[in-house]
Amino acid sequence: MAITVKKRPVRLHGVTRKAKCGCGNIYITINEYQGKPFEVFIGFGKSGTCTHTTMGALAIALSHGLRYGLPLEEFSRAFSGFQCEKAINRIEGQGKAAYSCIDAIAKVFNAYLEERGELEPSTESKAETAGVEVTDIDKQEEAVEDREIRGGVTCSQCGGPVYFASGCDHCVVCGHSENCE
Repeated sequence: MAITVKKRPVRLHGVTRKAKCGCGNIYITINEYQGKPFEVFIGFGKSGTCTHTTMGALAIALSHGLRYGLPLEEFSRAFSGFQCEKAINRIEGQGKAAYSCIDAIAKVFNAYLEERGELEPSTESKAETAGVEVTDIDKQEEAVEDREIRGGVTCSQCGGPVYFASGCDHCVVCGHSENCE
């Protein structure tokens, strides 16, 4: 079975969404060709940073996969739930968690697929993808940047990284508090 890559036409149409992750705002563009996702662009608010460069490379890899016929759902499934030390928990995200930049990308993909009727919305994904746009961005960025993550300490509920504040360990992923003094 021969695998063929579709060549990029001169002009494509798509949609761009803004998502919030612990590193800041991320902008994901999904362009379509013949009614299917064809390429992805990922823009990060901090141009020139290592994260920006990495996200650009990831977008190229995603686009190659889409051009070879891999469905967007495969990437969404693979990226969902990735965690990092700058996760936004449900409390900070007003009920909408973003565990990492990669998880935020998966949430945008899910929202895109749900709008097209290509993905059955689950109870969790409705809440999660509805929160792709978070309104109180500045306040959340300050809260995330001021944390000092405790190395080697993880949440007993979800395994996420924790920070110490107000006499307790707080999970950055699920918001669980424990080991209070």
